[in-house]
Amino acid sequence: MRRNHRMMAGILGAALVVGMLAGCGGGGGGGGSQLPSSGETKAGEASAEAASDEMASTEKTPDETKETEAASRTEAWKPSGPITLIVHNAAGSGTDTIFRAWAAAAEKKLGVSVVIENIGGGAFIPAMSAIADANPDGYTIGGITESPYYAAGYMGDYSVDLFGQLDVLCQGVENFNLLAVGADASYDTLEEFIQYAKDHPEENITLGNSGVGGIHDITIKSLMKETGLLNISSIAYGGASDSAAAVAGGHITGHVAGFSPNRSLIESGHIKLIGTFKAGADRDERFPDLQSANELGYEVTGLQKWGICLPAGAPDDVRQTLSDAFKASLEDPDFMENVKVQGMLINYIDGDTLTEIYHEIYDSAAEFSE
Repeated sequence: MRRNHRMMAGILGAALVVGMLAGCGGGGGGGGSQLPSSGETKAGEASAEAASDEMASTEKTPDETKETEAASRTEAWKPSGPITLIVHNAAGSGTDTIFRAWAAAAEKKLGVSVVIENIGGGAFIPAMSAIADANPDGYTIGGITESPYYAAGYMGDYSVDLFGQLDVLCQGVENFNLLAVGADASYDTLEEFIQYAKDHPEENITLGNSGVGGIHDITIKSLMKETGLLNISSIAYGGASDSAAAVAGGHITGHVAGFSPNRSLIESGHIKLIGTFKAGADRDERFPDLQSANELGYEVTGLQKWGICLPAGAPDDVRQTLSDAFKASLEDPDFMENVKVQGMLINYIDGDTLTEIYHEIYDSAAEFSE
């Protein structure tokens, strides 16, 4: 850099001398020499070098230029109107309940309302299509869970490219599935339920799920495969709240779902919990009286994972604002209390890691295809 300064100073100094000589020859006759004195020449050189240093000091290195450009690209995006969050289950379901609470917490960070739009049924395709086809401007986002990935892997021919058309931002909440049955059922534990099904092969035992190929359906099919029970049928509903109501009304034997859609019906005495599908043989401290399938020696787990996604192609600043807001909202006191009441767990996972998990889920579902 110093060498460049000296070269520039020399060039500017030479130019100054030439200019003065030109001025000297441009006038009429008369007068003595117009050449500058040695003192004037040194002053000109010093002035030129100072100008060179000042110019060089304002120049940016390539790294500094990249940093400036990056900062410009990632300036915070601020939404100016309501954001729609599409939920792939019916209102009142466990999935709906958690996304409504999360949206309310995120509103405080975003400064605008986050409105829930429920699109249930259809193996989650209608909801996934609505998200994928939306403008990726940040004003339409999706609540994403493992269920659409199970369904896509299970069905094979799924009309939405979940990995190409959706952009997963993060996970915020997770929980495991439970088995709930009518309050007047003769069995009170998962072990007794399985034994009853084995002892009554002629009886059609119907268990509800929240969508074909979803986490609840796959959990039921896993239980059938592990136990060898062929008299269990998995019945699809628009959401866990619908299947819970069917259990309470005596229309089906039971259903697999999270705790949330069961809570009020347990309190009213219409249904009861008899088992869990958590990972590991140890019992969960929230449900110490409930056996898990793993505890009984069956490799059946059903872990629900709630996250946020966008249509693919959203600008980086939009992604960053939404990701930051939904992550920060996990520490909102009201949200934390709501999650606790619903029997769920807060567990943040970044979008890249969650996408990898969804890939594994997608691949694992194929074995249950009919």
